[in-house]
Amino acid sequence: MSKSRNRVLKLIRQYDGTDNVLRSMPIAEFRQLKSIEQKLLLDECWSYLVKLRAGFRCEISGAESGLNSHHIIGKDTLRIRWELDNGIAITSGIHSFDAHGTRVRQMRFEEKVKRLRGADIYDRLFALRDGKVLGKVSMFLYFREVVV
Repeated sequence: MSKSRNRVLKLIRQYDGTDNVLRSMPIAEFRQLKSIEQKLLLDECWSYLVKLRAGFRCEISGAESGLNSHHIIGKDTLRIRWELDNGIAITSGIHSFDAHGTRVRQMRFEEKVKRLRGADIYDRLFALRDGKVLGKVSMFLYFREVVV
């Protein structure tokens, strides 16, 4: 594990959880983090909020344990990396074997996502992808509004 990742996880423990980071961390403290640490912290916040929105249950099976937050459209595009509509809470098994499995399993997974989020979910996310990218500080403030 990288030093930056360790520092972010330590920071989350210091605040007693991701939700408290969002509620209590001064924006000045967020700004003092290295860029990679801001990115990693936003990843953790995004993951938490996706699971929170799903009621800490898998959106496909209803299971409560082994949850992962999966990017419906890959996280390599910053514009939609932290977009909450681009996330779905699923079990680690569904994540490994369906979302990232064989092409046939991926296609079945995509159909399940469409049934859950609407047939046009992929079109909507691809349209968002071409929009304006929010800065990391703006995204942190947006996440704070969502959790409060």
